[in-house]
Amino acid sequence: MAKVRVSLSLDEGLMKEFDAQHGEGTRSEAIEGLIGRSVGAKRTAVVLAGGPAEGLWSADAHTYRPLIPVKGKPLLAHSLERLREAGFTDIMIVGSHKVNAAIFNEFENGASAGVSLKYVEEKEHNGSAHTLALARPHISGTFLFVPCDHYFTFDLSTVLKFHRRQDNPVTLAVYYGTGFAWTKSSLVMMDGSLITRYWEKPAKSESHLVATMTGFAEPEIFSLLEAKGPLDAQFARLSKLGKLSGCLVSGEFANVHSKKDAASVR
Repeated sequence: MAKVRVSLSLDEGLMKEFDAQHGEGTRSEAIEGLIGRSVGAKRTAVVLAGGPAEGLWSADAHTYRPLIPVKGKPLLAHSLERLREAGFTDIMIVGSHKVNAAIFNEFENGASAGVSLKYVEEKEHNGSAHTLALARPHISGTFLFVPCDHYFTFDLSTVLKFHRRQDNPVTLAVYYGTGFAWTKSSLVMMDGSLITRYWEKPAKSESHLVATMTGFAEPEIFSLLEAKGPLDAQFARLSKLGKLSGCLVSGEFANVHSKKDAASVR
C-alpha cells in the first residue's frame, strides 16, 4: 500500500533514547513497526464456522470438524497457534449454537490457547458470505478470516505484509504446493499479484494454484460482498472486477473433514 509522509514533534531526550535502541538511520522503519504492533493489538481474526451444525459434523471422528484431533490436539488449536504467532489474539468464532457450544467446551474464552475468543451465533444459515457478514459490527480495521476446518502451516505475517502493499480490499493466501488434492477446493489463475480467475471445485485442473479461503481484508469488503451465498461465488465475482489479490504460500495445507483427512497431515 502507498506510504504517507508524517511530521512529528517529539521530546528530544526521548528520541535520543529511541535512536540509541533502534539506530537513527532506521527511525521510519522502527516507528512504523511500533505503530503496526499497536494497531495489530486491536486487529481481529474471524474463524468461519457457519452453516448447519450437521454440515460440520464428522461421522467417523464423532465430533465437529474444528475439533477433529490432528497431531494429538484439536484442529482448531493449530489454527489458534498460527493466529497467535502472527499477533492475532482477538479472535471471533462465527457459527451455529451447537458448533459454538462445542468449541466453547474445549477452549472456553481462549486463555488456554493464549488468545481471547468471542462467539457470534449464526441463527440463520445463508452461506459463508453471510457468516462473514455477521462479523461486520465487530470489525474496525484490517482483519483476517480463516475457515474452521483447514490445517495450515504457512506464515500469516507474510500474507499480511503482502496485503499491505496491495491496493485491493482482499488478499487470499494461495497455496502452490504439490501435495494437495485440488478437487476438494477452489483454484485460481494469477497475473502477478492479481487473481484473474477463480473456480470453485472445477471439473478439471485448469490451474494448480489453490485458494485456501484464508486471507486479509479491509472493512470496505462488506460493501462489495452480498451477505448471502458462498464466499467462493463472491470471490469469483471480485476476480472479474480486478479487486482480488493473491499471496503465494507453501508449507502444509489440508481440508480436514474426517479422521482420514487428519491422518494425512504429516
